[in-house]
Amino acid sequence: MKKLTFLLSLVMLVTMTTFAQRERVITAPFDSVVAVETVYTGLINLQTKAESLLIQGLCTEVATSDGTLILQGSCDGVTYANLAPETGQIIYRPGNDTLTITAGAIQTVLFVGNPYNFYRWKVTGTASDTTIITTTYTYK
Repeated sequence: MKKLTFLLSLVMLVTMTTFAQRERVITAPFDSVVAVETVYTGLINLQTKAESLLIQGLCTEVATSDGTLILQGSCDGVTYANLAPETGQIIYRPGNDTLTITAGAIQTVLFVGNPYNFYRWKVTGTASDTTIITTTYTYK
């Protein structure tokens, strides 16, 4: 009986540590940008500490696609600031904080830790364009 109890405890311990280290990919609600407007989309409410956070914005063309995509962060969910690259904490791909929207454009942002509780995209369109912005993120 002691051996069985020990074996079950060992299996539970291994299972718990395996699931604790799993990363999840989460898709935030998406929105579309039509013509000359500013839309705030892809709200991420991450009120937990994480070793790393990866956020990705995908621009899908419906009509023509044009405009800019900027990631913003907030501690309280009310006041947001544009997140500029900071050495060692925020890494942008393709290399800067403002992405020019084109069909299929992707903005990827990697954080070491998560300095904010809330994240969102500020999307500004231009005349006669329609673009859908899809946000996915994962954290560990």
